[in-house]
Amino acid sequence: MMNCSKLKKRINQRCGEILQHKLLNINNELKHLSQAIADDTKSSAGDKYETAREMANIEINKLQSQLSSMNKAINMLNTLPVASKNKVAVGSLIKTDSVNIFLSVSLGQIDVNGEQILVISPMAPLAQILLGKKENDRVSFNDKAYHVLALC
Repeated sequence: MMNCSKLKKRINQRCGEILQHKLLNINNELKHLSQAIADDTKSSAGDKYETAREMANIEINKLQSQLSSMNKAINMLNTLPVASKNKVAVGSLIKTDSVNIFLSVSLGQIDVNGEQILVISPMAPLAQILLGKKENDRVSFNDKAYHVLALC
């Protein structure tokens, strides 16, 4: 593993890139749907038109909810506290015997400089078990044991 603070900075940057990409995709979908609704003209099949319009509005509402979630995740990522090196906390990079875990936003497995990092929310069940743990502590989750080797 590269220098801890450099790796955490790179992980944070990579998470930001992923979130910005997702944000861009959601905004593009919203723009496309909004334009489709605006371009739609009512045909003689009124019920069909209303149904299509309502389906588009439902999709827009879903996308707006995703947009809100993305913005919250970006805000959280940008305001991560400096994690304690003594115990697992939000912002911690945890090296275990099987996986490297970064407690910040929920993105799943990402690749950073050839290293696989599991990026999870502090609300995730595994994170809840790890919070407050120290180096050399052991935890079990879903019949899998994790040995905390290092914190950063």
